[in-house]
Amino acid sequence: MEKASAIYPNDKKLAYISIFPSFLVLLFLSFVPLLIVIRNSFLKVDTGNFEGKFVGFKNYLFFLFDPAFHNAFINSLIWTFGSVSLDMVLGLGLALLLNENFRFRGFARAAIISPYLMPSIVAITAWRFMMDDFNGIISHFLMKLDLIDAPIGWLSDKDWAMFAVIIISAWKLFPFIVIAVLGILQSIPNELYEAARIDGAGPWRRFFKITFPFILPVFLLSSLLRAIWTFHKFDVILILTDGGPLDATTTLPVFVFYEAFTTFRMGRASASAILMLIILCVFAAVYLYLMKRAEKKS
Repeated sequence: MEKASAIYPNDKKLAYISIFPSFLVLLFLSFVPLLIVIRNSFLKVDTGNFEGKFVGFKNYLFFLFDPAFHNAFINSLIWTFGSVSLDMVLGLGLALLLNENFRFRGFARAAIISPYLMPSIVAITAWRFMMDDFNGIISHFLMKLDLIDAPIGWLSDKDWAMFAVIIISAWKLFPFIVIAVLGILQSIPNELYEAARIDGAGPWRRFFKITFPFILPVFLLSSLLRAIWTFHKFDVILILTDGGPLDATTTLPVFVFYEAFTTFRMGRASASAILMLIILCVFAAVYLYLMKRAEKKS
C-alpha cells in the first residue's frame, strides 16, 4: 500500500504530461478560432483580411432589424424541432422493436443503423436524385399509385422544401437515437417485467412504469445532443437546396456561410455566428434544467 502511494504522484505527473500535447492542440483548434471570431464580430472586416475598422456592437445591432436574419432564425427553429421530433419518435419506436426477439433481428439492426454509417455526401446526393422534380423516383412512385397527378418539386417548391430536408435529416441521423436507447433497453432486468406481468400490468403500464423511467435520462440527453447538432448543421441543406427556394430553407449556419463567403462580410458573419452560439447556450441551459427536473420527478 505504501509503495502504491509512493508511485502515485509520479503517475499523476506522467498523466498530465501525456495529455498536455492533446490539450494544446485542442486549445489551438477550438479556442483560438473562437477568440478570432469574437474579435472580428466587433470589426468591419472583409473575408480574407485580418485588420478592420472597429465598429463596436454595430454588427450585432444590424441583425436585430435584418429580415434575412429573422427568417433564418425561424427556419432554424422549424428545422431543428422538426428533425429532432421525428428522430426521437422513430428512434424510440424502432429501439423498442429491435429489443424484441424475432427472426433476422441482427439483419434488421444492421439495416436500420446503415444510414448513420453512410457518408453524408453519398446519402444526400442520392436523396437529391430521388427527389428530382421530373426524374425523381419518389414522385414517379407516388404517381403510379395515383396519389399525385404531377411531379412534386420537393426541393424546388418553397412549400415542400423544408419538409423534404427535415425528412432526409431525420432519416440520416435517427439511428443515433436507436443505438442510445437500445443500449439502455438491453440493460433493464427482465425480472422487473416478469414481476409486472404477474401483477397484471399491461404493455402500456409496463412501458410507463418500467421502461420509460430507465430510458428517460438517455432519451433527453440524446435529444439535446441531436438538437445542438441539427441547429448548427448545414451540409444537408447546402447540398440539397442551397438555402432556397427563396430562402425557404436558409437556416442560421447557411446564413453565416453566405455572409462570410458570398457577400464577404466577415464582421457580420462573425457576429451572427456568436449570436447563434449564444442561442445554443441558452437552449442547452434551459433543456438541462428541464432534464434535471424530470429526473427528480422520475
